[in-house]
Amino acid sequence: MRHLTFWTFVALFSLLLTQCKQTNSQENTLQSTLSSTATTTAETEMQPEDYVSDNVQVLGEVENPFTITVSSLQRLDVKTLPSFDVVCQSGATTSEAKQAKGVLLTDILEKAVIKKEGHKDRNFYIVVRASDGYMATFSWIELFINDTGKGVYLIYEKEGKPLDETGKMELISNNDVKSGPRHVSWVKSIEVYRVK
Repeated sequence: MRHLTFWTFVALFSLLLTQCKQTNSQENTLQSTLSSTATTTAETEMQPEDYVSDNVQVLGEVENPFTITVSSLQRLDVKTLPSFDVVCQSGATTSEAKQAKGVLLTDILEKAVIKKEGHKDRNFYIVVRASDGYMATFSWIELFINDTGKGVYLIYEKEGKPLDETGKMELISNNDVKSGPRHVSWVKSIEVYRVK
């Protein structure tokens, strides 16, 4: 019996060593891959101009998906916004504008027509996505049934000039206490999803 226990121990110990060697080999391969990726990323670091998108796709759970350009945005119900600050989560002001022009996000969504299945079908969320991967999310309720929606704009002009450093269009959410987390530069899409 002792003899069997000893050989069982030896077999288990050998198996453990084999697995450790495989794990070390996998870790080395992963570290090598990560190092290579970091080098490639550093060599091809994106510049702000690389993120600029000339249009914004409106898509998802909508009856009329469409593409927005600055000129098509200017043909919608344009509003002139008074001065506003973009305030980050820490409370610091990261940017400001004395005046801007844009269109309410709700007006854009009404043009797209969200695929509601009746009056009580309100379980949607809207993702505004930037070309650098940043996202801001809104619920249908906060956009259409409370004051948040009255301050969410896709803007194309600040202080009489077209946007440049932040892309052709950017999203601001002026009624947020801290507007920075839902301030989206380089907007590339407005996506509507049904909550499941």
